[in-house]
Amino acid sequence: MNGQVKGVVTSTALIKLESARRELRYSAEELIGFKTKSHVAEQPQGSETELGARNRIAHAKMNVPSSLLGKVFFLSFENGIFAVAEGWEDRCVAVLERPDGSILTAVSSGVRFPIRAVQETANLPGGFLVNTVGSIIAKQYAEQGIACDPQDPHATLTAGRFTRADQITEVLRKVWKNAHLL
Repeated sequence: MNGQVKGVVTSTALIKLESARRELRYSAEELIGFKTKSHVAEQPQGSETELGARNRIAHAKMNVPSSLLGKVFFLSFENGIFAVAEGWEDRCVAVLERPDGSILTAVSSGVRFPIRAVQETANLPGGFLVNTVGSIIAKQYAEQGIACDPQDPHATLTAGRFTRADQITEVLRKVWKNAHLL
């Protein structure tokens, strides 16, 4: 890695990397991805979602070259389900650690997840610890002959009006704007 690196995304998932690179206008050399662990449930709930994003940053900082520490920002995205009055919503939490160590967070708009899918996920062996609601939503749609990406049930649930990439971009804009206000 050379001196061009400006930031680290705590994932190698293309949806996260491509959304961040496109929105921030950084090349693959400037914004790199690291596979990290969240150390939370496969399907985080509520505040566990932010904890997962923060854990990913801590894991990335232990694995990137030490020459980057204090010189680049770390950006983490974690989706989780949040209880709302009428059921459950999936939201994306972004955590941004600036080179000086200050941390900013933002939360995206939510996408309503079907209560039946949330309940079915909770009742599976291992529950939320090892299963995601997105995989159950995809299975339920497949049973109706409708294709649904388990990593992006948002697209199917909103008829393409608000995809997971849209959700990641929205939360990135929020956290990035706040980072530049300080």
